Amino acid sequence: MSHVALGARAPNKPEAARAGGTHAALAEVVQRVLRQEAALYRIASLGYQPFPLRLREIARLDATTLDVARVSFWSLKSGSGLQSIHCEELYSPPRGQTRVGRGADLA
Repeated sequence: MSHVALGARAPNKPEAARAGGTHAALAEVVQRVLRQEAALYRIASLGYQPFPLRLREIARLDATTLDVARVSFWSLKSGSGLQSIHCEELYSPPRGQTRVGRGADLA
């Protein structure tokens, strides 16, 4: 079984509005790196949780850390001569909702 995690970027502020100068741009980079590091530590701490709970938390962390509109985790399954992709987890941060169990056959 193969897995792929996908994220869709949310609309964000124009580059000029986000960074008022070199100092502001550097501060933004530092903040982003700190958020990513904190997310990695949190993911590492999930090791003994059941897989569905780990996956849900990883999707939530990915969406908030990367500031994207939604994150999904898909698996590729083969069986009986058919291949299909299956959405194991879909997280939408604005609503904090998760959905699981969506699939599609590959032709």
